[in-house]
Amino acid sequence: MGFLGAELPEMEAAIAARDRDYFEDAMGRMLDFSSTWGFKSQDNPALSRFPMCTEAVSDFLVVGMCRIMTTSDACEPGLPARFNTNLQKCRELASRP
Repeated sequence: MGFLGAELPEMEAAIAARDRDYFEDAMGRMLDFSSTWGFKSQDNPALSRFPMCTEAVSDFLVVGMCRIMTTSDACEPGLPARFNTNLQKCRELASRP
């Protein structure tokens, strides 16, 4: 949640400003973060218990870009709802002691 907590406000500002450059830079940060945590490999099998968080990290940039480029093929109608559900579940998990 720390990563998304920092990125989501920046993304909202970029959407408001229609700043597509944010997304290019954020993609690099997201890939670095994902690599460090072993999202796409067997490097961190403990993450298998937290798919809601890994999916939220993986989807947040697409969801944001779809708010700017509404006609993109990557903009699946159910993606924003799935992202919001995963984000909420991840927040709930992170808030547990």
